Amino acid sequence: PRRVHEWEDRKALLCSLLGSPLSDSNPASCFGSDVICIQEANADTFDSDFNFLRARGYGSVLYSKHRFRPATFYRTNSFRLCSEVCKDRVLVVLLQHIATQRLLAVINV
Repeated sequence: PRRVHEWEDRKALLCSLLGSPLSDSNPASCFGSDVICIQEANADTFDSDFNFLRARGYGSVLYSKHRFRPATFYRTNSFRLCSEVCKDRVLVVLLQHIATQRLLAVINV
């Protein structure tokens, strides 16, 4: 159906796949993932498209070029952003786990 191409339907599907209903009435409800990788995020509408993740405690890094880009989200109460590199349509994000100080490299293609 044509409606599956609409962002609101895709957004609801994304929320259900991540394990939480889309509900602003319960912002304490959290997804189970500490890191989420998204491909083909629209740079023009990124902030409004993914505000539901930021409302649930995620920080984000968006690839710096092209209209549709990879984006990496991470739980800000679990990780600190150390660095990011964008090259050849690959987004590499280096995160540090707050509790253990261990580093995690996330490669998003």
